[in-house]
Amino acid sequence: MTLSKNLLANYLGQFWRALMAIAFVPIYIKLIGIESYGLIGLFAIFQSSLALFDMGMKPALGRETAKISENYDSESSHRVRNLLRSVELISIMIILTLILLMFLSSSWIATNWLQSESLNYDIVRKSIFIFVLISCLQFLESIYTSCLSGLQRQVLLNILISGFATLKGVGAILVLSLMSPTIIAFFLWQLAVAFISLIVMMYYLYNVLPRSKLRSKFSLIEIQKIWKYALGMMGITFVALMLTQLDKVILSNILSLSNFGYYSLVSAVVASLYFFVTPVTTAYFPKFVALIESKEKLHLKNAYHQSAELVAVLMGVTGIFLAFHAHSILLIWTQDQEIVNNTYYLLSILSISTIFNGVLWIPMQMQLAHGVTSITLKVAISTMILIVPLFFILVPVYQSVGAAFIALGMNIFAL
Repeated sequence: MTLSKNLLANYLGQFWRALMAIAFVPIYIKLIGIESYGLIGLFAIFQSSLALFDMGMKPALGRETAKISENYDSESSHRVRNLLRSVELISIMIILTLILLMFLSSSWIATNWLQSESLNYDIVRKSIFIFVLISCLQFLESIYTSCLSGLQRQVLLNILISGFATLKGVGAILVLSLMSPTIIAFFLWQLAVAFISLIVMMYYLYNVLPRSKLRSKFSLIEIQKIWKYALGMMGITFVALMLTQLDKVILSNILSLSNFGYYSLVSAVVASLYFFVTPVTTAYFPKFVALIESKEKLHLKNAYHQSAELVAVLMGVTGIFLAFHAHSILLIWTQDQEIVNNTYYLLSILSISTIFNGVLWIPMQMQLAHGVTSITLKVAISTMILIVPLFFILVPVYQSVGAAFIALGMNIFAL
């Protein structure tokens, strides 16, 4: 019953978040321009890249909380609380370091990396620093969302995340329409919501986390217990980021901010296909862990096949439809022929690429639920060795289209 409720909540929550993420994009572009939207694309890259800096600790923390989601005692609760406090303190030190480094390098990025046509240096530099602050707050928040997910409190989690997604999207439109149609105003609103969201997520986690009679504290012992798994996850995260973000990093340097804005728009659309993946993985991963702990192999096998088939059918059908009708869908959505002409071909290629990537998720989740990171890591490293050099060879010549075809080949190879 819990699995069904979590799965339904994840689908509803993911649908709403996907809607909030893409529904307002044409309005953003009309209000602030495609070049400013390119900075939002850069924000998405930085936000994703921060996953590397948790050094695999947050996925490990989520797995440990999943172990006590159905059976726990005072000792196990205290152990998880100590681990949570340890990850919190380490994460705070990481983000303070990142904020300092990005403050020192934002000027160089604004002048030497990005190819801005109409946005002045000061706007670009300030935007970079503000979205760094937003990303760091969300980096901390992911500690609490990982634990809530591991505890199988996914109904609560989806209500909270969907509420804040609505606040970010609708609030941004109001701020841009009524106060200031600038990229700075957009990022300042996102910063305010990110801060409130962090406080709320922390409050709810500490209220649902199983109680312990002892006070939580930093524990090097608990960190050492998860270190092997965390290192494996860090390796997987690093290679995954290389494979999924390298195209955007290279393009952000060689394309104008306007053209990079078009690529970012397509990336936002294809990301909505994960609506058919992440609800399933979020619901099933803690269930996998719990079934492994209780040694219920038959139920584990059935859960695996059920989740894998669900992802393949739903994502496959939708992705193929999006690929074959990219031009019409984009025209209906944006009502802008120039945007359609610059993006529909990319959308077709990247939609097929995303299908191949999506069906990899459930097999990977099963391996990670067993605490096995080596298989996924070996596949990812092999893919990186064979595919990544093509980015540096083909992307400077064929630009966005070259990057899209490389991504397609990479995901086919990995599968």
